Amino acid sequence: MPKLLSIPYSIGLGLGIIVFFNHFSKITLTQDPTPIEIEMTTYEKETNASVIDHLNRRKGGA
Repeated sequence: MPKLLSIPYSIGLGLGIIVFFNHFSKITLTQDPTPIEIEMTTYEKETNASVIDHLNRRKGGA
């Protein structure tokens, strides 16, 4: 009886992960960026802005 529930659950869980994250294989379902790609883009923008602000403060104060 437990296998009757666990096998479909495992299949559904795996398919859900593949559909949600959309990057576990070479073939992607859409061309949308993945959540990690969005976070990396945001991180790069914030890092660049922080470095520029730091250099501007150093240049103005020195």
